[in-house]
Amino acid sequence: MYESGRPVRGREVRRGEAGGEAAAALAAGDESGLLAAADTFAELPAPLLAAEMLSAAGRVAQAAGHSRRAGAALARARELTRCCPTARTPELDRAEGTQQLTPREREIARLAAGQATSPEIARRLRLSVRTVDNHLAHVYDKLGISSRIELTTLFR
Repeated sequence: MYESGRPVRGREVRRGEAGGEAAAALAAGDESGLLAAADTFAELPAPLLAAEMLSAAGRVAQAAGHSRRAGAALARARELTRCCPTARTPELDRAEGTQQLTPREREIARLAAGQATSPEIARRLRLSVRTVDNHLAHVYDKLGISSRIELTTLFR
């Protein structure tokens, strides 16, 4: 395969290697690995893949309580998606949704994702079970999900 008269095999090999590194970083929830993969994909250029890695890094940072780093990663992801504004992926949608949560919704979502029941969350936060369930309903609606299993996947 040629582009501008030059073989593109080297770029394809780099894309494959970056994909492997990205998969390992995703599985480990490794923010720095995800950011490195994003940089590699951006250089290839593969902007949508870079945006997905930045989105995942932002989600990992947010789950660790690093809102500023999460916001920076998501801002870079949005910038990269300008080249393909109609493109949507589950990862990009997921990260955008978690940014829309209020601090209380995020706190309750994290506890629920950690396998805490609504009564346990209510006791811990000194809320009523109904209030916890209402917050979870808002979280599910904002994230477009319908179960705690999906919530756990988003917040791991």
